[in-house]
Amino acid sequence: MTNKKPYYEFGRLKTACKFAMNGKYTVEIKTKVIEDAKTVFGIVNKNELFLAVINLNIKEMKYINTRDLEKTSEIPPPKVDSYMFIYKFIDGYLAFYLSEYTGIWVIKSFKKYDDGYDKQETDLGRQLRELGLI
Repeated sequence: MTNKKPYYEFGRLKTACKFAMNGKYTVEIKTKVIEDAKTVFGIVNKNELFLAVINLNIKEMKYINTRDLEKTSEIPPPKVDSYMFIYKFIDGYLAFYLSEYTGIWVIKSFKKYDDGYDKQETDLGRQLRELGLI
C-alpha cells in the first residue's frame, strides 16, 4: 500500500538521531546501511550517518512513498517512508520506520538513488569527486 504523503513527520527521526549521537539507543541502523553510505557518500560510522540525516532539509527532499515493512514479525507491520535527497551532489535514497514494538527508529536505507534509469550523480558532483574535493 502506498500513500500520497509521509506516514511520519521527518523531524521526529532527526530528533531521534540527535539523541543517538549523545549515546541514547533511539535509532537502529540496518547492517548494510553504513557500508552503502561509506561507498556512496564517504560516511564511515553511525555518528556521521546520524549527522547526515540531521542535516538533510525536508524542503529539499522528495517524498517517494510509504509502504508496509516486508519480512517482519511485527503485526501490524511498520510503515516505511522513503525519500530522495541530494547529499554531496549525489542523489540519495533514505528509507526509515518506527518500530511500534520497540519504540526505536530504524534507518533501513541510506544509499544512492536509483529510479530504474541508473540515475547518476550531478555533473558538478562528478567533477568535484574527480578533483578529490569530495
